[in-house]
Amino acid sequence: MANILRSTGHIYEGVLWTNFVKHGESVDTKRHVAIVTTASLSWMIGTAVNPLFRAAYLAKSVKQNVTLLIPWLCKSDQELVCPNKITFSSPEEQEVYIQKWLDERLDIKVDFKISFYPRKFSKERQHITGGDTSQFISSKEADIAILEEPEHLNWYHHGKRWNDKFNHVFDHLQVLRLSSATQDLPKSIVCDVRGVNLKFLKVGEVVAQEKECGQQYFSEGEYFLGKMVWAKEYRELIDLLEKHKNDLEGFKLDVYGNGEDALEVQFSAKKLDLDLNFLKGRDHADDSLHRDKVFINPSVSEILCIATAEALAMGKFVVCADHSSNEFFRAFPKCLTYKTSEDFVEKVKANFIPWKN
Repeated sequence: MANILRSTGHIYEGVLWTNFVKHGESVDTKRHVAIVTTASLSWMIGTAVNPLFRAAYLAKSVKQNVTLLIPWLCKSDQELVCPNKITFSSPEEQEVYIQKWLDERLDIKVDFKISFYPRKFSKERQHITGGDTSQFISSKEADIAILEEPEHLNWYHHGKRWNDKFNHVFDHLQVLRLSSATQDLPKSIVCDVRGVNLKFLKVGEVVAQEKECGQQYFSEGEYFLGKMVWAKEYRELIDLLEKHKNDLEGFKLDVYGNGEDALEVQFSAKKLDLDLNFLKGRDHADDSLHRDKVFINPSVSEILCIATAEALAMGKFVVCADHSSNEFFRAFPKCLTYKTSEDFVEKVKANFIPWKN
């Protein structure tokens, strides 16, 4: 753990080090913002990507210093969550990867600090284990904390209360609820504060321009994208397609994803003779996905699915469950929600593009 702390320049105020070196003696008048999250690239989920862009956005201002605090997993745990066997031998190596990934997606250069806290990944819970994460931000920098997934950050939290250590604490459960799928708490409001990256909106602009010119941008069919674990929509997807296999004759779905349940998912689909084309996981902005017309997402386990937001931003149709987690998306004309499995079939057929052999 000490090696992880040293690699990011973090100053720990506990008993590990007794003669740590302080930062500069000059008085720092800037605000300090610590964004604390439960996942990190190359683990391609919303709680890894969204806080990263949030840190970059806040770092554009010279009025505050920004630290992104993310979990460091051992190599065996990285292999459970990271796609295409992308693993890292050290926090420094992972930080280089994260910075490169971000630079490729931003038009400007931003400067913020990335720090790590050590954790293990629980296969049973499909999440990192808990602990006192607040200790990895020094008291000197404990000004403003933004907590992603606070309900998970506070599992087995035995340290200081966040609002005792920090001057201001914001989280995406109690103050801002991303959807009504979360617990209703006093003084909370439902608001989608995530948004999507500009690159998805640019694809949507191209789609709109081609439509105005009488051209058809989408030439491919339907797809699903998500980490390949049973907890992430795959059970719902397979059950729907099995039930209505005869009703969806000629329907073939591209499925993009990696994960520890990949072999089981693929075996189940093959056993049921479902026409699913399994492909390696990739970034939703990948060029190979731009021409796909319909994003199929039967999830009822998400709080607010960022992949659905990205698909709508690119001008695609989305077929998703009529569920509280999708309430925000209902305002979009291309969001087609279904209440029953028969309704699902109807929505898919309405935008079905026959598979090209």
